[in-house]
Amino acid sequence: AVSAEPGSASCRELLCPDDATVSSLVARASYAAVEGGSRPAGGCAVLLAIPPLTDELRARTIAALDAAPDFKFGNGRRQFLPELLLASYFADHPCRTPWPETSALPPAAASSAVPVLYVFALPAHALTMFRPSEAAPLLKQQWQLLEGLLASPAFARSPSCHVLLHTSTAKLRSVFGRTSRAKLESASGLIALSFEGPGGDRRLGAYSAPALRTRTIPYFIEETRLVEQALGQFERGAAPAQLLAAFARAREAAGLGARIYLRASFGKTYSKTYRAGGRGKAPAERHPREQLSVAFAHVPGADVLIHSSQLDADGPLAQQATFLATMAAMRNSTFCLVPRGITATSRRLFESLAMGCVPVLVSDSSALPFSSRNSSREGGAANWDSAIVRQPEAQIADLPARLGAISSAQVRALKAAGASLLRLLLYVAPPAGSERSHAGGAGAGRAVMEELSRLAQAKSGCALSMSAVPSESRLETRRAPAVTSQQFRMSELVPAELLRAVASSETLVLTVCSASDSQKYSRGQKRPTAVADCVRWLRSLRTAGYTGPVLILGGTRSAGALVNAAASHGPTWVIDELEAKLPTSPPLSGPDLRNKIAVLPGAAFENFEKRTGSPGLQDLVPLSGNQLRLVWYIYTLRQIAAAAPDARVLAVDARDVHFQVSAS
Repeated sequence: AVSAEPGSASCRELLCPDDATVSSLVARASYAAVEGGSRPAGGCAVLLAIPPLTDELRARTIAALDAAPDFKFGNGRRQFLPELLLASYFADHPCRTPWPETSALPPAAASSAVPVLYVFALPAHALTMFRPSEAAPLLKQQWQLLEGLLASPAFARSPSCHVLLHTSTAKLRSVFGRTSRAKLESASGLIALSFEGPGGDRRLGAYSAPALRTRTIPYFIEETRLVEQALGQFERGAAPAQLLAAFARAREAAGLGARIYLRASFGKTYSKTYRAGGRGKAPAERHPREQLSVAFAHVPGADVLIHSSQLDADGPLAQQATFLATMAAMRNSTFCLVPRGITATSRRLFESLAMGCVPVLVSDSSALPFSSRNSSREGGAANWDSAIVRQPEAQIADLPARLGAISSAQVRALKAAGASLLRLLLYVAPPAGSERSHAGGAGAGRAVMEELSRLAQAKSGCALSMSAVPSESRLETRRAPAVTSQQFRMSELVPAELLRAVASSETLVLTVCSASDSQKYSRGQKRPTAVADCVRWLRSLRTAGYTGPVLILGGTRSAGALVNAAASHGPTWVIDELEAKLPTSPPLSGPDLRNKIAVLPGAAFENFEKRTGSPGLQDLVPLSGNQLRLVWYIYTLRQIAAAAPDARVLAVDARDVHFQVSAS
């Protein structure tokens, strides 16, 4: 790539502030720069485990981005920089635990009294922007590193203790590779840091954020002080001549600002990706951008214009000019409309706040960052409702009247709340010695860390201690050993590790899924259960957000595909070959019949006596189908109840029940 150091060809045409280089931003997003080096109050609630090789990969990527001529100040693709900025905050955080390159796991995993979170902080999106020849070696290193992490015993045992930093709208396969994509999408309990919440990105191939374990984070926006400095250069005519000419053209497209402002594009990309009825369905109505253009067409004081093509698609010069012209228009506006674009959330929301324009959010599925924070915490909550105006997409026609009724005093209150909120959304601290803008803000890293701590410490969060991670494959340890009924003792039925997990999370989802490789059953079950159905059921449960323990019972030896799926879908156990371990028929005789089936509840025994007429009946038929399954439930649940009496258990039929989560 062409060098972009000051004085090079690209920076003779563009504005290239020293403070806007990627390396400068990353350095000022570090924990030391943001927090002044002080340790977290109250110590470390969690430890961060970051593979050491990710530091090297991030350094190589930063150097390449600094040299890239089309990644300068104001370039739209810089919105994805949080994958580097947050990684920088994590990298020198006092709660990062050492992880030697020669160790499969960090030493703290075996002894830490607080949860250990394994952080996948890779420059995934940045690498997709390089030319193939430049990206190939870095992508290869990234994919190899990620595949190794996903194959580790720590990930196999508890994905809920892992964090994926995915700040990209690129398809998951292109940023993480085919193999890792499949594991990431199927991993249950994985914590995702993303720009979008569930349903926010409807495109095929996009990352489907898990409903309960996703925390949305803000886009990166250029520093307000640098924007103001650049606009001052235009006003003084001190910018490069070519950029001044490009800025004049950009102002014609961007406008000068108004009480109600929106200048945006609506090309083929938007009409293809907007699906009012869900993925793959034809649009049921106009895109919100089109609806806004119609609603404000004749409203006094409104400048709402939708262009048919991208405004900044003509190279670095036009991109920087368009960015600065748009910022100038926002600065001169009162309300800035923020409709959904290709995804539910837009960088425009954060830029509006930065320029002092009240955002008007018109996006039903937009998940706002840090909105779940406790308002009593130091630094304040992300009180979005006091700083923005929300309007449902179905009520766009009512928006002109609503905005017209907002008084000047209300506008001042909204802007003041927006300035306060902005502190929580910035990643980068001002340079040392400069006046700290936004009341000392740069709270995004701290807010993310608080969110991670709460998720890890939740009862069903990072529930399983890493001290128990086995060195051998979980595929071999999660299947109970094959034994005969003569060898079996009831105390051996439910693994102790599962009992501890149920006691910790106080939940269990239980099913019978006798999916064998041969699909043959020796005890007359009603009909076979396909392996694919069992795997699909487990995947649906995890996708819906359940992160607690799961127990799958089977009469015969389970198929390898089912056991493999259990190994990659969170804390899941398979107890199979129960036909060889538990009784398959009622007792055949004897005055001590009650003692022989004492495992059954009293009422069940009494009903059995009434139905048979005599507890000594000699010709009782073997149990089969659901009768047999109830015996399995009784034996397992009695042992679980003794170890976790307060646990809630949901028993379901894997063939008939799939779990779903609403996109809203």
